[in-house]
Amino acid sequence: MLKKISNLVLYKCLFRIHEYNKPDLSDGKYILCPNHSSDFDGPIFWAGFNQVRIMAKQECFDIPVINTILRSVDVVPVDRKANPVLALKNASEYMMQEENRTFLLFPQGTLSDINNDTLSRIKPGAFFIADHSASPIIPVFIEQPRLFHKVRIVYGMPIVVDKNNPFINQNGKYSYYRELWKEEVLRLQQEAEMLENRQVKKVKLNKKHRINSN
Repeated sequence: MLKKISNLVLYKCLFRIHEYNKPDLSDGKYILCPNHSSDFDGPIFWAGFNQVRIMAKQECFDIPVINTILRSVDVVPVDRKANPVLALKNASEYMMQEENRTFLLFPQGTLSDINNDTLSRIKPGAFFIADHSASPIIPVFIEQPRLFHKVRIVYGMPIVVDKNNPFINQNGKYSYYRELWKEEVLRLQQEAEMLENRQVKKVKLNKKHRINSN
């Protein structure tokens, strides 16, 4: 019921969301990887899929009331500060135990404009988890949500992270797949413009997040 209400509020009331090429992710394990330019991104994807779980940094759970709310809506904490590699391994093992689940991860790590991002902004975590849990990555472009405006979401084809591919062994940073994901999201952005014959809205960020291109 909560998800149905959230979908109605986010998709019909607060925003007018148009989705293209939306896949049925109920038949396996996937990692949904959109660009990230708004705090509304996570709630929108959570409300749009029945089986999506969001992986979020541990700091989001520090406030007891917020902790309770996040856990009640399938948000999974990831402690990146204690031991980032261990956190990723734990996330991979957690995902391997789940059946027919989709996890939402933002490769950019925090709010930023993918049109200005360097490769260093694209974090390897999602690709590490995809590799170790044998879960395809679904690249997604989402137009920056703004209240009472149209928001286009375009889904791409799955990216399978192959641990036997020599490109992924460059210092363990998955550089090839990080670049591939970024290029695909930018292509999906162009597709969004062609689908409705209008440019996507220019990303607006506050001062804190405008410096997040690196």
